Amino acid sequence: MQARLRLALLVCSPLLTHSFLVRSRSSAPYPIFGTGHDCGPTQGRGCYTRKEDSSLAVSFEDLPISSEGGGAATVDGSILWAVRATSALLSYVGIVTALDRPRGKLMVDPAVDIVAQQSTVPGAGLGLYAKRNLPRGTALGTYPGVLLKITEPNLGKVKKYPQCETYIWRFSDSKFVLDPTNAVGELDEACVGGSPGNPGSFALLSTLGLFSVSTLLCRINEPPLGKDVNVVTEEDLEKRTVTFMVDRDV
Repeated sequence: MQARLRLALLVCSPLLTHSFLVRSRSSAPYPIFGTGHDCGPTQGRGCYTRKEDSSLAVSFEDLPISSEGGGAATVDGSILWAVRATSALLSYVGIVTALDRPRGKLMVDPAVDIVAQQSTVPGAGLGLYAKRNLPRGTALGTYPGVLLKITEPNLGKVKKYPQCETYIWRFSDSKFVLDPTNAVGELDEACVGGSPGNPGSFALLSTLGLFSVSTLLCRINEPPLGKDVNVVTEEDLEKRTVTFMVDRDV
């Protein structure tokens, strides 16, 4: 028993001594794998293993590659492509969200101030009416819709669904429009966004439903012949907004 203990001490002593010397070189944590070179006075904190102990260093280049490991490589490749595809999808979602989200907002409370109901003008459809007295100068809000350049892809929707032109606001410089209609040119209670120029844009923003704006201001009709206007508009070509304001007490 004593002989075995002496043998164990003889074997372990060099290792314990080496471990102590290595740890004494720096109080910082050291890497699991040795660097395999001498530690000179100019070496950085990464030098911990002496040259004679370089056999302890592990080089992954020297490890045998089993032919049975192809499955792991295939799995890693699949994961890499999945990450790339996910990254591309998220980038596209970000671009579509930034470009095709609707603009516009109400500056009055629809529960108290205004309401959409059948117009008194025959064939005019729904109109916008005041639920209470609104003084002149009251800002109703900015016109809702997706800001689109007047280009062929966007004009294709007007050609296919001409009814949407009733609700599209064309800016006075004829460079942009605000389109509050859905994918088939119909006006919903809320504009969720989307443009014909970006594939999947309508479906994506409709599914998200995070940026919808009320389309109540789109219900403002032209006044009947001989009647005064109740609402005036103010364009801001720099910000691309159209503000609707009450022009007289109503």
